[in-house]
Amino acid sequence: MKNNLQQNPWIRVVLIVLIVIVANLVAYRMFTRIDLTSNRVYTLAKASKDVVALLDQKMVVKAYFTPNLPPPYNQNAKYLRDLLEDYRAYGKGNFDFQFVDPGSEEKLEKEANNFQIPPVQVDIMQNDRIEARKVYMGLVILYGDKRETLPVIQSTANLEYDLTVAMRKLTLAKLPTVAFVNDGGTAPLYQEMRRIQGFMEKTYSVRTISLEQPVPDDVELVLIVKPTSNFGNKKLVHLDKFLMRGGKLLIAAGRTSADLQNGRANAVESDLFQWLSNIGIPIQNNLVGDARCGFITVTQQQGIFTFQNQINYPFFPTVVNLNKKLPIVKDLQQLDFFFPSSIDTTAASSKGFKVFPIALTSDKSTLQSGRLDINPLTRWNRQDFTSSPFVLAAVFQGVFPSGFSTGPVPTDTAGNPIPLDYEKNSKETRIVVVGEGNFLTDTYGPQPNNRAFFLNAVDWLTQDESLLEIRTREATTRPLKEIPEAGKKTMIKYALMFSPFTLLVIFGLWKWQDTKRRKVWEL
Repeated sequence: MKNNLQQNPWIRVVLIVLIVIVANLVAYRMFTRIDLTSNRVYTLAKASKDVVALLDQKMVVKAYFTPNLPPPYNQNAKYLRDLLEDYRAYGKGNFDFQFVDPGSEEKLEKEANNFQIPPVQVDIMQNDRIEARKVYMGLVILYGDKRETLPVIQSTANLEYDLTVAMRKLTLAKLPTVAFVNDGGTAPLYQEMRRIQGFMEKTYSVRTISLEQPVPDDVELVLIVKPTSNFGNKKLVHLDKFLMRGGKLLIAAGRTSADLQNGRANAVESDLFQWLSNIGIPIQNNLVGDARCGFITVTQQQGIFTFQNQINYPFFPTVVNLNKKLPIVKDLQQLDFFFPSSIDTTAASSKGFKVFPIALTSDKSTLQSGRLDINPLTRWNRQDFTSSPFVLAAVFQGVFPSGFSTGPVPTDTAGNPIPLDYEKNSKETRIVVVGEGNFLTDTYGPQPNNRAFFLNAVDWLTQDESLLEIRTREATTRPLKEIPEAGKKTMIKYALMFSPFTLLVIFGLWKWQDTKRRKVWEL
C-alpha cells in the first residue's frame, strides 16, 4: 500500500479529498467554535447569557428569512442561526427560535408584515445578468404579550447587542429614565442629537427637562450637552439639589464656540462653569490641540483651479491615551474630540472625592487661551507641540460639596433670596465630565468609538454595566501607537507591498535547491 501511494500520486489526492469530506461532515454534525478574536466577538457575552438564563416564561424568536440568499446575506442568516443556538443553550428551556420562509405561503408573508418586517430588494446574479429579487431578512422576539422587532438584518455588526437589548427591554418592568437639560443654550436633543437619541431609546426612557422646575424624582441621570449661555441661579439650585440627593450627572461642555466656515472662535461664557468650579471640577477656559489629530477637508485655489485637500487639524485631537482600568473605555482604542477644553483635576483631593482621568492628549500637545486661532491653513511646526498631556474627559466619584456652600446666598432675577433647604453635601454619587460637547452632535458624527464611549458612560452612571462588554468589542479600531515619519512610512509601505512576493520567491528557490539535492542523493 505504501509503495502504491508513493508511485501513484492520484491515490493520495483522492484520499485527501475523502478525508476533507469526512471531516466536514463530522464538523457539521458536531458543531464547536474556537474564538481567536482579541475581544471574543464570536462568544456570547455574559450579559446575553444572563438575559436568557433569567427568563421566567417562554421567549420565542421568529426569524423571517428567505432561503438561499445571495452573498453576503447568506452568511448573515448562518451567523444569526449560530447566535440563536447559543442563546438557546443558556436559556434553560425558556428560549427557542424558528426560521420561517415568508415566500412559501401567503399567510406567512402577511404574518411578517403584521410584525412590521418588510420585504427588501437585493440584486442577484443569475444567468449572466443581475436580477432584482424581493427577500425577507428580519425577526421578531415574542415574550408574553410583548414583542420587539428587528425589521432588517443586513449586517452581523452589533447583532448580538441589538438582540440582547431587545430581549432585555421585554423583560424589564420599567426602563430607567434619563433626562437631557434644554436650558442654557444646550444642544437640542431632537434636532442636533437624533442619532444618539435613537440608540439611547433602545435601553432608556429618554426625555428633555427644564431646570425651571426641580428634577423629577424618577430621573436617574441628568445630561447637559454643549451649553452656550447662562442658566441663572434658580436653575442651578435645582441642579445642585439633584446632585445633593445623589443624582448622577454627565456634562459635555467646552469653552470654545467655533465657526470653521468663517474661521472664527469665541470663548463660551456660562454660569454652569462657575458652579462646576465651586464643587471642584473646573473646565478650563482654553482650547487644546494635539499633533496626533484627525483630518479636515479644505478648499484651496491655485490659479484658475479649485481643489479640495485633506490636512491634519490639531483641534480635532485623536486620543489613544485612555484609562483602560475604567469599564467605559476598557475595550476602546481611541476617541475623537472637536475643539476640546482641558479639565483641571487637582481640586478633587481637597474637596474629598476621587478623580479618574478617562482620556488624555499626547505629550505633543498645544494650548490656546485668550485670542483663538482656528484657521485650518495655519502652518504648524514641531515646536508648537511641546505641552504636556491634558485631561479631556474624567470620572469624579464620591461625596461632593454644594456649588452654593460658599459665597453669597443666591438670588433670583428679581433679587429675592433662593432658599437652600437641602443638605450641602451630596450622597455618594458619580459625575462624568467631557471637555467638549461637539462629539455627540450629528454634525460631528457621532463616530462609532465616541458613540460607544457615551453610551457606556450612561450605562456606568446608571450602574447598569451589563451591556458595556458587547457594545465596545465591535467598535474597536486599531490606530498606530506611534505615527512614523514620512521616510519610515514610505519604507514600511513598500516592505508590506513586496514582502509576500519576496518570501514566495525565496521559498521557491529553497524548494528548487532541495529538489536538486534529493535527485543528486538518489543518483
